[in-house]
Amino acid sequence: MLEPMHNQQDTAQASSKYWRILTEIPYVRLVTVVLLSLVILIGFIRSLTIGSMTPFLLPVLASVLSTVAILLVDLKGRYGTTYTRIGFHAGVMIFLTSFPILAPDTLGDTDETVRFTAGIVLVLCVVGFEIGYWSLRTFLGIPKAKSPFVLVANNFLWVHRLLYFGIAMFVLYLFYIVATTGKSFFSVLFLLRGEMVINPEETIFTPNDNSYLIAGVLAYGRYLAAAAATIIILSPNPYRLPTSKTIAWLSLIGCAFIGLNSGSGGSRSSFLLSSVPLFTTLWIYSGTIKALKMFRPLVIVVVLFLVLFGIQYLTANRDMGKHLQDEQIGFHVENVNLFEISTLSSLEIYSDYELVISKIPSRVEFQNGASLVPIVLGWVPRRFWPEKPWPFSKIAAELRGFALWTTSIAPGFPAGNFGLTGALLWGALLGLACALADYRMSNLRPGHPLALALRGMMTVWVAIIVRGGTAEMFYMGFFPIGFMWVCLYFSEPRLQKSS
Repeated sequence: MLEPMHNQQDTAQASSKYWRILTEIPYVRLVTVVLLSLVILIGFIRSLTIGSMTPFLLPVLASVLSTVAILLVDLKGRYGTTYTRIGFHAGVMIFLTSFPILAPDTLGDTDETVRFTAGIVLVLCVVGFEIGYWSLRTFLGIPKAKSPFVLVANNFLWVHRLLYFGIAMFVLYLFYIVATTGKSFFSVLFLLRGEMVINPEETIFTPNDNSYLIAGVLAYGRYLAAAAATIIILSPNPYRLPTSKTIAWLSLIGCAFIGLNSGSGGSRSSFLLSSVPLFTTLWIYSGTIKALKMFRPLVIVVVLFLVLFGIQYLTANRDMGKHLQDEQIGFHVENVNLFEISTLSSLEIYSDYELVISKIPSRVEFQNGASLVPIVLGWVPRRFWPEKPWPFSKIAAELRGFALWTTSIAPGFPAGNFGLTGALLWGALLGLACALADYRMSNLRPGHPLALALRGMMTVWVAIIVRGGTAEMFYMGFFPIGFMWVCLYFSEPRLQKSS
């Protein structure tokens, strides 16, 4: 039993550099710097040619600071991966600074003091993030070298168990929804963000708060199955143990589809989180097949196309489920227009952000940390704690006149708690959290099949935290990524010594 393991470990050590190349996105920092620089450059060129306003200077300064920091700090990459850091800076650019730079004339008039304060908050968030991030990364030090990943026999069996356990969890969730709504499995799977009209005569039992909470946890089983599927597809199999690769591929595809077109998904954030395991597995798998290796860059093109399609699909069919009868429910690809530019309007949250800033503290008193509580204790049901503080997103939504408050403007959250000091502190706290996550991911064994999937999901998670309400987006990513880490834990070869 020990001899095959020893031989496999020697082989893996000899090919560790090969696996590192496979499990990383090449030049990801350089690509990010180029894209950030292009946004700034295009913004100034547009203002000198067809634009009627110059880019807002403080958002430009925030973007310049992001660009310089990514390019110059740890230039040689001694501290390992920095994917969540890239997610933060990309989120700031995509959701907050892009419109003030590229299209400031679309934002309307605002009091100059408010505009200045909003810009300063962004700059302080970026500066605070970098200070918090690198303070912890330098304290933790350079990641220790580890032996390459090997999936030993015992872990191989555990991963297969987790694959079927994750599938079973999601199937139980579907049974629960069918039993409490009286709808078919097809309607449950294909009703995009819909509201089901429930006929009590067709239901098997009436749900309560406890059963609904348990069902919500079961729905995340698809992420557990996706994590196990990634390991099964990509891991070497030195013992020639029977594998379930067909089921694994179907689990990855199903996870992505559910995030796109199901009632348990159906948002842009859910779609991106659900699709990362499939996309990263395709990227790594294409590099392991000699005939496909030369065409590997095309995988990136295919992935970008699928992301574009998914976002446009969600834009075209958003909330359509509320208006469909059972016989109309399906995959409505005919509504998709890949070249529809109105999608970009969903990225424009700067106007709402300035509105929130303008009402603090004139209409809303500083929260002084009360809205931090839902981030740490948001999982506690309100029926057990009726006085639990509300997330800041509820306050922001009321200021904007919205009945729903599932999203918010994250930089408005620290400003609404402690003012400008809060902006610096929020950036620093998020930087500390991202530093810890990146350090942990830098210490994964070289060639671990889940490495790139986890890094990709963490990147998306941080970006959507910047976009949306901090507490809500925290828990949107916490459970999916948490189930991925469970699979990571059971795949580690703990019976052999770590080098």
